[in-house]
Amino acid sequence: MRPVTFISDSGHQNTADERLVRTEILSVQRQNLAVSNAREQITRHGYMIYVTLAASTRAKTDFLGP
Repeated sequence: MRPVTFISDSGHQNTADERLVRTEILSVQRQNLAVSNAREQITRHGYMIYVTLAASTRAKTDFLGP
């Protein structure tokens, strides 16, 4: 699995294994949280995808994943 870079609303950048990020996205979707505003950019680290969760989450967070 390639590394995936993700950035939180606070601007912190992290890199995680793609499988872990995909698992997190699926977990969020299973909780029936609306996922919107996804856009994909190709970076040197692989695919960087920003998925902004709806305001129904405890804190607005950007998940970057598959």
